[in-house]
Amino acid sequence: MAFDPKITRKEQSSHPIKERINSFREVIIPFKEEDILEQAKRCLNCPNPQCVKGCPLSLPIPQMIELISKGEKLEAYKLINDVSPLSGICSIVCDHASQCEGHCIRNRKGEAVTIGAIHRYIAYLDEQYEFNFAKDNGKRVAIIGAGPSGLSASIELRKLGYQVTLYEREPRIGGVPYYGIPNFRLDDKELRKSYDFINKIGVDIRLNTEVSFNDILDQYDAIYLAIGTQKSKYMGIPGEDLEGVYTSEAFLKDIKVDHNYSKYEAYQNVIVVGGGNVAMDVSRTLVRLGKKTTIVYRRSIDEAPCRKDELEDAKEEGVILSFLTNPVKYEGSNKLEKATLIKMELGEPDESGRRSPVEIKGSEYTIPCDCVILAIGSGIEKEYINNIELNRNVVKVDNYHTSNPKVFAGGDVVTGSNTVVHAVKAGIEAAKEIDIFLSK
Repeated sequence: MAFDPKITRKEQSSHPIKERINSFREVIIPFKEEDILEQAKRCLNCPNPQCVKGCPLSLPIPQMIELISKGEKLEAYKLINDVSPLSGICSIVCDHASQCEGHCIRNRKGEAVTIGAIHRYIAYLDEQYEFNFAKDNGKRVAIIGAGPSGLSASIELRKLGYQVTLYEREPRIGGVPYYGIPNFRLDDKELRKSYDFINKIGVDIRLNTEVSFNDILDQYDAIYLAIGTQKSKYMGIPGEDLEGVYTSEAFLKDIKVDHNYSKYEAYQNVIVVGGGNVAMDVSRTLVRLGKKTTIVYRRSIDEAPCRKDELEDAKEEGVILSFLTNPVKYEGSNKLEKATLIKMELGEPDESGRRSPVEIKGSEYTIPCDCVILAIGSGIEKEYINNIELNRNVVKVDNYHTSNPKVFAGGDVVTGSNTVVHAVKAGIEAAKEIDIFLSK
């Protein structure tokens, strides 16, 4: 591949805003092949690629781009899918700006290579190829939870020769990508491909099956807990029990999966509490339902943990942003009618390194609203992890080993709410650790 310094960075475009807010179709318009081939020529093919270091999965990005430039699309597809079993999903939802592209050496003089767009193009190819599987070793592993961590672990363990049973209490696999990420950001195509693939490679998928590891401990040689964080959090302020106050998990599932639009039809003035990607997903969904939507977040815009491109999309689509603000009370006669907010200022840094939000005394004010959706995170459901040691309300592990020798855990159930790519990474690494444990 010949590097061409005259080619400038090209961004993926989006559908016009008026079209976007009236549709749940994917916002981004993917690059065409000619765009991909041109952008690939911007890669320096560094001997010490920083983009790989910036990727949580250490994808072999320069090799992928080199194969694309040679027209070897299938080889590029095989390369990234061998490393990342859910590469198609990650190519969409990863924060490329802070990961691979954020570490691209071309940032020092100019702009990064458009790695995210190139990755998406290859990952979305409808290619078929066979994984190399180890001989069946006769050992059985159960995985509880079919989100990104459980899915990636099941694929890696099958590749290593294990018999794998995947338990999922919901009627569909996918976890947060399926139930919590709207179609305008992630189309279900990649999740359907994942289901077909793990079924094809012989994973025993048991949907609508709710189990605790204690129920099945004697049936398997090892168990991997990948149940995520599914218990919604509340702020514990007055009025949260009023009709019209919902959690982001319930709202996104209602709209994306159950298409229960009528439940929210009467609401017109909605507050979304939170500043992460989920808050952006909720608010942008509400705009598509025709609601006046305001995001309320207790820190400043610089401390907001959401992807900056998602924040910009929300602003473009008409979401009102109210930073350094926090609700302290909801009021109404059975139904929500108004919210009392308080202004905040930033104090000293907390454990996360971000400056702590501090209430400004006497700054309370009240605004009308008929719906509030809380997007402030979620916790683990402890009833499914009895008899395992915890660490500050998440499962305590030592290199994915829990306090029970046969039970491993990874993903959000260990870290708390985190990104999809980190859950995938945990599944891959946990599978390797399970293999080491069972090979002794």
